[in-house]
Amino acid sequence: MVARQLQVTLLGILQCNDSYNERSHAGVAFYDEFHMPRVVFDDLQQMFSGVKGFQDKKRGEGGRGMRTQPLLLKVCSLVYILTDGGARPVYRAAQRACLSPQTVRKFHHAAITHVYFNHLRWHVYLPRTQEELQESESKFQRCGFAGAFCSMDVVHAPWHQCPHGFTHTCKGKEGFPTLAWNCAIDRTGLCIHISGPHHGARNDKTIAMVDELIQALRNGTNPLFANYRFSLTDKHGNVKHVYGVYALVDGGYHFWRVLICGNSFASDVFSARFAKRLESVRKDPERFFGIIKKRFHSIDGGMRWRDPKQHHYAFCLCCMLHNMIARHRKYHTVGQDPDDYMKAKLVDDQLRLQRQSPSHAGKGEYMPHPVNDVAVGNVTARLREPAFFALRQALIANYEAQWEQQAVLSG
Repeated sequence: MVARQLQVTLLGILQCNDSYNERSHAGVAFYDEFHMPRVVFDDLQQMFSGVKGFQDKKRGEGGRGMRTQPLLLKVCSLVYILTDGGARPVYRAAQRACLSPQTVRKFHHAAITHVYFNHLRWHVYLPRTQEELQESESKFQRCGFAGAFCSMDVVHAPWHQCPHGFTHTCKGKEGFPTLAWNCAIDRTGLCIHISGPHHGARNDKTIAMVDELIQALRNGTNPLFANYRFSLTDKHGNVKHVYGVYALVDGGYHFWRVLICGNSFASDVFSARFAKRLESVRKDPERFFGIIKKRFHSIDGGMRWRDPKQHHYAFCLCCMLHNMIARHRKYHTVGQDPDDYMKAKLVDDQLRLQRQSPSHAGKGEYMPHPVNDVAVGNVTARLREPAFFALRQALIANYEAQWEQQAVLSG
């Protein structure tokens, strides 16, 4: 009786045509149930329609075996697992979708694998043309960082079924086994690159050594990024043309030319102000991680699969759904209109500099956590490139010129 009531309630939500209107009562109820708009849910279901192994088989259609459960309910169970951060997510999803746990588990593994290999590249991608790269870079340029096209950071997700042999390589600063991904986020909050999964005890410097995007930027294997030209101006009005984009990061990465970080404890005033402004602009990954962890509780609470590939496929699916929701709501167009920006409150940067603790002076932003780096295989020595310091000084001079003209924007 309870299962029948749950199925009637679920079908009532799914069959209501008014749920396509996000502001209607049915649309709000659908979003509360699945954490995504109805249009995005239909696009997710369409990815499995007509695909071998996912078709509905009704009674009397011939062939061997019994009729299958409706694809619509299976997609519901997939979303339930992603948005459920509690224990026994398969059984809870099966109960809510009125399916058997075996059906839910089998469909989940097959669905996330299918999406990863066939649909992820159409929703999570780097700039592919000069126009797309210029559009992404221009949004950073207005905020004082000409030449930047994304921000990078590492996110951790609990790994509850971590094998005992991997515990020492997966237990980092969180105190429990985790898997980590290095993500690149553009200024509008879209995920454009995912590298992983990495064991949780690996630090940012070690992950950067094997990140495909970072190594492509360093080696210049992508002509679109290596040949992109942007201009920097110093306070005297001298214009300097620079080739090659870069990413904004925190102080835990290497000092490479393609990874720019600041030093808020620098003795030079504008170097410190530049670092504080960079702290504000590079928070896009933090916002992205907060959104997907709030929407997909399985990332925050941890998924209970023993195979790390299943975690990786599910994490990529969550990032893809986030991008689909953002594009559906036109968030990717933010920054194209000059009215989307406002004058940056540069006085706040100076106040934050005055409030920071003097006891941390000289230590930088990155504080190492107690991990046996030798046993884990972490890279502890920070690699330095002379081009990093040259580009950062040019960016500081450009920021000083924008500061004097009050031309730094915030968006």
